[in-house]
Amino acid sequence: IPGIMPRYPERLRVIQTGGITLNNINVSNSEIGVLNTGTIEHLDSTVSFLKSGGNAETATALTQLAETVIKSVELSNEIKNQVLELLSALSSEAVAPKEQRRKAVAKAILEQIPTILAGAKILLTLWEKVKPLIEKGLGL
Repeated sequence: IPGIMPRYPERLRVIQTGGITLNNINVSNSEIGVLNTGTIEHLDSTVSFLKSGGNAETATALTQLAETVIKSVELSNEIKNQVLELLSALSSEAVAPKEQRRKAVAKAILEQIPTILAGAKILLTLWEKVKPLIEKGLGL
């Protein structure tokens, strides 16, 4: 029935057009429009936590891989977002207390990433380099 319920203004969707402020991961304006900024921000904050907790090797490995994925021309935006989500999940496990880490989840992610990166030779080579550092940070 018109007039009985209050009218609310239409909510406008916020579209990220400029860069986002990050402390560890470098993302240019041209790359940000197609990537999930929430995932990148979460990954960036866990990298900061890893650095402050004395786990700089793992933090550097995650940062290097994330930046290379973001800048990759070999991966579609969908695949980039998928890999960034997986890296974000790995970083969450790395910052969790050792007794609360879900090692089975971390191992499954570690097995899935090279399959996703199989089409990007440069990223696959980098993955082989950083994987041991990430495993060390996860206590695997």
